[in-house]
Amino acid sequence: QQAWLPHGEWAALPQSDPPDDGTPVVLGFDGSFNNDTTAIVGVTVEERPRVWLVDIWEKQPGDRDDWRVDIGAVEARILEACGKWDVVEVACDPYRWARSMEALAEAGVPVVEYPSSSPARMVPSTAKFYDAVVSGAVSHDHNPTLARHLDNCVVKIDAKGPRVVKEHRGSPRKIDCAVAAIIAFDRATHRREAEPDALVPQFFSF
Repeated sequence: QQAWLPHGEWAALPQSDPPDDGTPVVLGFDGSFNNDTTAIVGVTVEERPRVWLVDIWEKQPGDRDDWRVDIGAVEARILEACGKWDVVEVACDPYRWARSMEALAEAGVPVVEYPSSSPARMVPSTAKFYDAVVSGAVSHDHNPTLARHLDNCVVKIDAKGPRVVKEHRGSPRKIDCAVAAIIAFDRATHRREAEPDALVPQFFSF
């Protein structure tokens, strides 16, 4: 296994502020319950996408062993983001969060299922994000937590293709922000490239 992004490439990209209110964006969501991080990352739907960390819930060294992600706070933050920006999609990995995603969809949030465990999705989306970074086709908020999670990514290469993973299953070096960024970038660029008739929210299905 090897580091995913070339050293220094992410840090060298231009810095950009989070978008103004009402800007069309996609939110990528990668959630956990107790150990891994839960992250929401935004990407603008524009020619040169901007990436920023919307929010994060991450167990800290001083937290108790029974620390849990505040599910209600996560749901509230997504609703708050939808009120601030023109959120055309919330693309999420539904693992352990299906009930929350269903509730958000019922509230009118355009939730799209995006399982990060699917190589068919993650292999091409990982390549798309990588190409944008090394070609300088994206900017970001230079958030240190997002940068740390990207630095923690290593490449897994097998018959299904290359994709990002943690260095090993139990590693404390989290990558959830990176996964959320890859998901959001994939969907935001897809929305920008799609025909207008295709820009209809594809709500979460159960």
